[in-house]
Amino acid sequence: MINISDNNKRIAKNTLLLYGRMAIMLVVGLFTSRVVLAALGIRDYGIYNVVGGVVSLFAVLTGAMSITTSRFLTYTLGEGDKRKLSVTFSTSVNVHILLGVGIAVLMEVLGVWFLNTHLNVPKERMWAANWVLQFSILTFVINLINVPYTSIIISHERMNIYAYLSLFDVFVKLGIVYALYVTPYDRLITYSIFLCASNLLVQILYYVYCKRSFEECTYHFIVDKPLLKEMFEFIGWTFWGNAAVTAKDQGVTILLNIFFGTTVNAAQGVATQVNGVVNRFIQNFMTAVDPQITKFYSMNDRDNMYKLIFRSAKFSAFLMLVLISPILMHVNSILGVWLVEVPEHAANFVCLVLIYSLIECMLNPLITALLASSKIKAYEILITITYSLNILSIYLLFKIGSFPEMAIILNIVFKLIVLGILSNQCKRNFSFPAQKYFKKVVGIAALISCLSIVMIVVYKNVVTKTTIPSFIVSCILMEMILLSFMYIFGMESNERIFIKNIINNKILKRK
Repeated sequence: MINISDNNKRIAKNTLLLYGRMAIMLVVGLFTSRVVLAALGIRDYGIYNVVGGVVSLFAVLTGAMSITTSRFLTYTLGEGDKRKLSVTFSTSVNVHILLGVGIAVLMEVLGVWFLNTHLNVPKERMWAANWVLQFSILTFVINLINVPYTSIIISHERMNIYAYLSLFDVFVKLGIVYALYVTPYDRLITYSIFLCASNLLVQILYYVYCKRSFEECTYHFIVDKPLLKEMFEFIGWTFWGNAAVTAKDQGVTILLNIFFGTTVNAAQGVATQVNGVVNRFIQNFMTAVDPQITKFYSMNDRDNMYKLIFRSAKFSAFLMLVLISPILMHVNSILGVWLVEVPEHAANFVCLVLIYSLIECMLNPLITALLASSKIKAYEILITITYSLNILSIYLLFKIGSFPEMAIILNIVFKLIVLGILSNQCKRNFSFPAQKYFKKVVGIAALISCLSIVMIVVYKNVVTKTTIPSFIVSCILMEMILLSFMYIFGMESNERIFIKNIINNKILKRK
């Protein structure tokens, strides 16, 4: 039986490890991308991205396979059947090898043809672009085969190892940047070779660690037909759902371009970048939580699973509010300092996209639970229909002359519909208390969000000019008031006692 207190401590520890990993990767990544651009030059950097983009078209499939592998390994781990876990791991490796080889063959035929006949690459650099394509395909296959190894580490909640190997990968790529300046050979080809080699090296480290640490990671060529059939069916429906989400996102971008031009696309791009940074915090938190939700489901421990879903969804929303409230309050000032030229509509897009993500973070624990049940067919069909209506609604409103922000407003409305569909599916499949969830999680998050919006509106009406002191003071006051609201309105009595004990034991005793 899982110890709940130890579970909570493990979640907190793993979350902090992943936050540290993210912070370092973010700083090094920003520096690396800047220096790589300088080393390769604009033309070769563009070639690398466009050729790599051809291969990344299969990222939707990779995402579906990663979700499937994590679900099956974590579920089996929760059951405690070591033999079944070993079979599941080996079957997962077989599936990834099979699909990796299939995708490689497909890319060798279609990718090479598309590159040489349709992509706009200077003739004198076409030979280099073909080398980039070959090493990009190889890198993709290496990363694909590595999925079962990263998944088993996350399933075992060894986030320290996951963080260390990720950081090793980042610093190896930093070394590659230096190598670009000293190599006497073609920098674009050298960069592709070194990236492929670094991914292979990291894959070997994952393999060695997993083989030494987990007995189920001794690979056997096993063909478990029932499991194989179940995994491919799961991959198919997950791929369907991921494709629907990707089509919706790309459809919004295309519609904005058709009706309003590239300036609005630039505003959308700025909003996406800001949202991406904020969302990484939530994703790291959920990476630490997801394995335990799946394990509780596999152990048929519904009560603890419900409690974890409620708390993780609520605290994800709280964390998101803490992160986005200062941005919403000072969005114009932040964009003005960050960007040389702020695209029109950028501030509105940033605010709306962050609100969209606030809703989305409350879906994540429910999605994990539904995936654990493996009963996802109806949900994937329903969200495909919903997102299709989402795109159709945006098109019709743009056709009659609506403003660009309406696209994100409709995304928010349809995301709330998806939340209703998801909670209803969870209720149907494993008696999830959906009504209580809306009251205890969604309702509380909505209340605190409204209170924070009121504070932001009042501040903007009172303070007309932002200075550095007013920026710092207003952010501190905003966070203090927001945390007070969360403590008073958003926490249950046992959660307040837990916070008080931390303050008494960890802070006041040191004084």
